[in-house]
Amino acid sequence: MVIGNRLKQVSFVFFLFALFLDVTEVQAQTQTQSRILSSVRNEERTAVAGSTSPLVKASVDHGRMAGGQSLGRMLLMLAPTTDQEQQSADLLAALHDSSSPSFHKWLTPAQYGEQFGVASQDAETVRQWLQSQGLTVHEISQSRRFIVFSGNVSQVERAFSTEMHSYSYNNNKFIANSTDVQIPAALSQVVKGVVRLHGDPRKPDLKIGQKISVNKKTGKIEGDCTSWVPPISPRFITSSRYMPRASMAPENP
Repeated sequence: MVIGNRLKQVSFVFFLFALFLDVTEVQAQTQTQSRILSSVRNEERTAVAGSTSPLVKASVDHGRMAGGQSLGRMLLMLAPTTDQEQQSADLLAALHDSSSPSFHKWLTPAQYGEQFGVASQDAETVRQWLQSQGLTVHEISQSRRFIVFSGNVSQVERAFSTEMHSYSYNNNKFIANSTDVQIPAALSQVVKGVVRLHGDPRKPDLKIGQKISVNKKTGKIEGDCTSWVPPISPRFITSSRYMPRASMAPENP
């Protein structure tokens, strides 16, 4: 009887150990791997292709902006892997498919970030780099898809190796970076570009430098996003299309 009880105890211990190994393996598989594999060196830079507004060439250049002028809050967009993008798109479709087991099983922004955002250590490395350039970091989004930061013209020019100019297009004034922004090469795998460095002069109610905020509960960005432009792409976007996968929470719960 004693031997039987001991065998049960030993078997139970082995069961718990095996369960622990399974959980650890699953966590290792789902944990996002770091993609910043070398030291961040400002002297080793790469350009973010397409980050200059196409309207710059068609506009009147009124010269470089004053270095002390505030540019308000901006977004440094973080780049997921190709697999994460596809998995995110698949989940988004499933969430809206009534025949799917995942129908309306919404993720919180933090859960979304764990599955589809950049590695937390990579986001932290980018944050530290922004701060080292004199820029103020307000928040790393829970989705780990963007970082909210702010600074003046001189700080932004120094950080992104560009010049900020004032322009006019059809008598509408706007500001823009005059050349493609540059970032340290070590960050190129996880950084897409900067949103709000330039605006759309075709919108008369454009307010450059207007503050934005991030809803703590939903992870969504609030504010005038009609003036934002997407990183890398020259196409302007509207609030209804801005980062549709930044949060998997329902808009009307």
